[in-house]
Amino acid sequence: MRTNATVEQLNEALSFVNGIFDNNIEFKNFSRLSGKTNQFTLTVKDSHKPGARLGYFVNHKGNRKHLRAACWHVHGYFFEYLFLKYPGVKISSKIGKMLSNADNWQDQNIGSLAHPLNFSDACDCNKAIKMEYIRTDGWRGYEQPKNAVCGANNTGNWSDSPCPENVCISELDKAKTVLINNNIPYQLKWCETSNVFCIHGYLIVSGRLKKRAKALIEPLIQDTRLLYVC
Repeated sequence: MRTNATVEQLNEALSFVNGIFDNNIEFKNFSRLSGKTNQFTLTVKDSHKPGARLGYFVNHKGNRKHLRAACWHVHGYFFEYLFLKYPGVKISSKIGKMLSNADNWQDQNIGSLAHPLNFSDACDCNKAIKMEYIRTDGWRGYEQPKNAVCGANNTGNWSDSPCPENVCISELDKAKTVLINNNIPYQLKWCETSNVFCIHGYLIVSGRLKKRAKALIEPLIQDTRLLYVC
């Protein structure tokens, strides 16, 4: 991929995602092209550690091969760091040209028409997030990530949507920016609810950083519509 981000900015983003993926991410084939353009590939140091991509083919045990390539989530958080902290950064990849975080997190089928596999599913990232059951009364409750610090509801962009998707994402981005500016690595997880028209987006941090992260995000609540602290 190619970008106008500086070497310093790219190293910052790499350090940030390594806080999420157990220091397993590195640059490959990094080079400076003409002008202000840098070119590189994101890869992993160990294909059996966090951030590694899984192959398309399944063996006789039903398992996919671990590849020396960074997964969809690694790229997403790397790009997100640059877009939210350094507006004006442009990135060109196989997916196309990205000018802001609105262009980020684009999924694609890396399998076949007969046996599709989304890029976002070709890793073990979602399996690594621990969940807990929150009981609301005697018999009702819901699941949320164990170390979630904040969340926002998303009911889509229908004309009568009470929790518009664009508002939800915008407010989560504000919380992400606060965490980025304070060097607190996070992950985002979308969770289904009992309401088929609504999903919850949660920001998750390391347990040791949860108290600090919540304190930083709490001041945002009074100026946001959907964001809440967990």
